[in-house]
Amino acid sequence: MTMTRREEQSAKDAIRTANAYAQSTVALVADVRRRWPEMAERMRKGTRDHRLFTINDLRQAQRMFGDEAKRAHLIVLTAEAVRQWQQHRVVYRLHPELATGLMETDPSASIPCELFRRLPHPDPFVVFPVPLKDEVPDRGFAVVEGSATEAARRTRHRTDR
Repeated sequence: MTMTRREEQSAKDAIRTANAYAQSTVALVADVRRRWPEMAERMRKGTRDHRLFTINDLRQAQRMFGDEAKRAHLIVLTAEAVRQWQQHRVVYRLHPELATGLMETDPSASIPCELFRRLPHPDPFVVFPVPLKDEVPDRGFAVVEGSATEAARRTRHRTDR
């Protein structure tokens, strides 16, 4: 299959988007480590062994630090996913019709995730043709805005200071 110049550029843009997301995530996890070094390390170890940072540990951290602890935990989990992705650096672009179908799916519907287990590459970064609606609170996450073409230029951090 021969790709057109436009498709080739889109593939390059998808890779730029994935790299920009990875760089943003690394910066955010560095901030978490600076703010809460001990908790961040326990969370990181918990990504590899769930007994080292349990749901009860997260609840205790939330009692101490509020919602910031939950955001920090999500950042650490995301950083681990990025670390795994960086080993192979495979990027998948979703076909626009598939992306539209997924975005229009009722949130309570079951999506057959088995499809992702059958992919030939471990830990791919999946790029949608249009930005996804940000359902996550406005603090503590890397957000890539705009189309894949603009994403690498317009990546920004949302942090709570």
